[in-house]
Amino acid sequence: MLKKSLIFGMVLSAAAGILLSCRNIPEPKSVTLTGEWKIVCRKNADASEKYAASKIQEYLRKCANLKLPVTDSGHPAIVLKPDSKLAPEEWHVAFEQNGDLVIRGGVPGGVLYGAFEWIEQVLGCRYLAPRTESIPRLETVKMSASLELKGKPVFLMRNIYLSNPVRFLDQDYFLRLKQTNTLPDYHQYFLTGQRFGKPAGGHTFYYYSKDFPADKPEYFALTKDGTRPKAVSGIGPGQICLSHPDVRKLVGRKMLEFIRQDRQEAAQTGLAFPRLYSLTKNDNRFNCVCPGCLALLKKYGNHHSGVNLDFVNAVAAEVKKEFPDVRLVTFAYHDDEEPPEGIVPAENVMVQIAQLGSEYKTRINRDSIRSVEHPNNRMALKILSGWARIGKCIIWDYWRLFGQLFPAPRANVHATAQTLRHYHRLGIRHFFTESEIDPGNACNFLDLTHYLGARMMVQPETSEEAVIGEFMRLYFGPAAVPMTAYLEYLERRMMEEPYPLGSIPPNAMRYLDRQFFLDSEKCFREAERLAAHDPEILKRIGQERIPVDLCLLNFGERRKVPFDRQQVLKRLRVNYAVFTEKYAAPKWHESWKNAIRRMLSIYEKKLPAPAELQGKRILLDRFGDSLQTDVVQVKTPDSSAAGGSAARLSTLKVVTDMPDLHKQPLKLEVFDQLRKESQRVREIRSADYPQDEKYHWYKVGRCRLTAGSVLYAHPCRWLVQKNIALAFDPMQPDREYEIWVSLKLTGPSYVKNSGQEDAVWLDRVIVATPE
Repeated sequence: MLKKSLIFGMVLSAAAGILLSCRNIPEPKSVTLTGEWKIVCRKNADASEKYAASKIQEYLRKCANLKLPVTDSGHPAIVLKPDSKLAPEEWHVAFEQNGDLVIRGGVPGGVLYGAFEWIEQVLGCRYLAPRTESIPRLETVKMSASLELKGKPVFLMRNIYLSNPVRFLDQDYFLRLKQTNTLPDYHQYFLTGQRFGKPAGGHTFYYYSKDFPADKPEYFALTKDGTRPKAVSGIGPGQICLSHPDVRKLVGRKMLEFIRQDRQEAAQTGLAFPRLYSLTKNDNRFNCVCPGCLALLKKYGNHHSGVNLDFVNAVAAEVKKEFPDVRLVTFAYHDDEEPPEGIVPAENVMVQIAQLGSEYKTRINRDSIRSVEHPNNRMALKILSGWARIGKCIIWDYWRLFGQLFPAPRANVHATAQTLRHYHRLGIRHFFTESEIDPGNACNFLDLTHYLGARMMVQPETSEEAVIGEFMRLYFGPAAVPMTAYLEYLERRMMEEPYPLGSIPPNAMRYLDRQFFLDSEKCFREAERLAAHDPEILKRIGQERIPVDLCLLNFGERRKVPFDRQQVLKRLRVNYAVFTEKYAAPKWHESWKNAIRRMLSIYEKKLPAPAELQGKRILLDRFGDSLQTDVVQVKTPDSSAAGGSAARLSTLKVVTDMPDLHKQPLKLEVFDQLRKESQRVREIRSADYPQDEKYHWYKVGRCRLTAGSVLYAHPCRWLVQKNIALAFDPMQPDREYEIWVSLKLTGPSYVKNSGQEDAVWLDRVIVATPE
């Protein structure tokens, strides 16, 4: 006891000594802004400085009702001063001896970013989402006289692509987050050349080849069947011959023309000119098989990336002679994804790595929504690291799942931070990602993901927990605790699913079980109770409900989750209306509303079961607007179709070069895209084609399904396909299902003496059980 008392006394004495010492330290001098202050912007200021001044003026008024004039002289003042000694986009904010607060910045962009940094750090403002900001109310604006803010973005290219409807809605959102993907009108404010010049930012072979001489077919890539198709767009169908010496000269000459045009335009407008130029294949997997290209393929270890890099390096050598500051960018994408042997990118060549995720079903070596450090991404990280070792890289990432039929509960908040930090440590300084916000990508915590991701691009060693905590407090206010609990619960439960999230439908994800929906509902109800008197926060909570509600409608009954279908539908309509108003610029409102209407129509109306399926339990019924279509299967109005429209396959010269598209026997097949194996096949011979050009039901057969089951309705599998895995119940993996499809066949290839165009029409797909 004596020993403890002695120690306690010593601690008290020490503490008292510290307090006494602290009293002897003078408090730091502070500076308070008053109405006498001015915002000084030089007479010949560029647009970025003027814009920065207007933002300081705006947020001083919003935060403290302090109205300061913008002038070209005066004291005391907040002075905006470009400084050529600082790097582009670098900022330095501090008081000078005369008492002025000076915001210095590199040219271009540094002054603007310094102004935003001061608005955030001193005024406490945050821009959390499009048209969603946090503005504190301040009685006074007081700063320490020793205030110093300095820094610059670590990533040179910082581009989270949220779709054009969002970009046109709120340009300030991108600038405040220091993103480099602003609209053309805003380029003058900060661009440092980290953008693409003419003709486009990707799939540019078409632009370089569209004016090739008509009498030189050898300039185009050779197919295995001996043809040389010409590309009619950035999709294809053709490519260019990468080994032909004349092609290399023509492409080099054309690129030099583009660069000169860009620099002439920049000189006229005073904007920074671009230094990145895309030299990338058209968006298809066709590779030239001429002797020259095959020889290069062998030379570089049978890696198509080697053939492509040999071509790009040759063009880069010519460009470097006139424009040594230009960087050519080529893709590591599709067949060019893996690093080659025996060749590296030239000094003025950058490789843009675009690793398609498991949502495309063609490969499952990339789990897009999870961290690059996740075990599922072991192969993807190996490829990425291989490129990073041999040259400068640009990342083209994906923060969304394109293959999902509807948004499901998922979040990649912490994964985003881990991935960006890993890219930084690999030496990567250019980043672009697709994270389109649209009705099909209304997944959880989109705003937080983008906010955190943007901050990590500026400073990758930022503490994500600090950013997440602050965001949740400001964004959800009194509901922050239950909404943070939901985020943590969701990310924890996601760890239970071993497969890449894009490779399986939501109903087969292990974590989306009955308990998940019960626990999620508790979080939402508590959040709504706490935010009952704040309509804006209730809207934000409602947005997080969207993916959960869609899953309830799709398979909640099978999970035995108690819910009111009509109440959930009503809630979805309300929350999706708010979602549209929040993210889409007005001219896109109608298209978003139509997309939402189509999505919800699956659950709002039911067609009677066909006679062939009377007495059976229908688990999946897709028709009309609920049949997803694309450039291959075109949605076509048809009064005789179920739901009034059908997915129609006719003749597609651009997408496929199959001359006998409609000459082969019609094949109906259930195929497992994960295991790459057929589950059931039915072939319909031409002798059995109906001759009335009407819809008829075809029973594909009876079989088990998996999380990767797809229905094909054409011998060329990918041309007509529908995902039927939503009928699969992972709780009953051995269950058998009946698959039925309604088709109409028109045209002379199917019906004798028909005057219509050859086409396959798909208007309804049903998966049922004998129950």
